[in-house]
Amino acid sequence: MNQGQFLSRLGKAILTLTPAERDDILYDYEEYFSIGIADGKTEEEISASLGSPEQIGKELRAVHYVDAVQDTVQR
Repeated sequence: MNQGQFLSRLGKAILTLTPAERDDILYDYEEYFSIGIADGKTEEEISASLGSPEQIGKELRAVHYVDAVQDTVQR
C-alpha cells in the first residue's frame, strides 16, 4: 500500500482520538515515510515495515484510554 492509502486507513482507525492527537500521529507517520523515501525505500516497503494501520490504530487507542484513566485516578 502506498503512503496515501496507509495514512487514510490509519486516520480512520484513530477517529475516536482528539483532532490534535490525530494530527500529531499522522504527522509522525508522514515523517516515517519521508525518512524512508530519503533512505531509498519505496512507499510500499515502508508501509509493510510499519504493519497494519488498523492494528497501529487499535494500539494507539488503547494507550490513549489507559492514559485517560490514569489521569482520572491521579486527580
